[in-house]
Amino acid sequence: GNVGPSILDAIDSNPHLTPSILTRESSKSTFPSHIKVHKIPNDYPEDQLITAFKGQDAVISLVPMMGDVGPHKAFINAAIKAGVKRFMPSDFGAKTNDPRVIEALPIFRGEAEIEDYLKSKESEGLTWTTIGNGTFFDW
Repeated sequence: GNVGPSILDAIDSNPHLTPSILTRESSKSTFPSHIKVHKIPNDYPEDQLITAFKGQDAVISLVPMMGDVGPHKAFINAAIKAGVKRFMPSDFGAKTNDPRVIEALPIFRGEAEIEDYLKSKESEGLTWTTIGNGTFFDW
């Protein structure tokens, strides 16, 4: 994608962080050789998600929403089971929890649903962050 490389560069440049990457087996993306990469089937099997997330303090999802929230809920559930402390969903851009935004731009309905889902998982120990940075003009 377009956002991932910038986020990975920022995380990788911090000597206090040790990133790892989860990618689909079908992906053609390449990554720096010093970063651990977990390649899993395109249907994101829960056991493999849990294995990839084990030992991580945080998960930052960069999988596009595109109306299908199923994979995102699977990531959240696996993160909880793996003991991840913080989850950042793929929710960059507009403030999506505002009903006026969803009414005007229904494409953001998935992001709002995921935010509600994250709120429902707080009692299981998961904390979360969304970033409402506005429209991307350049990255």
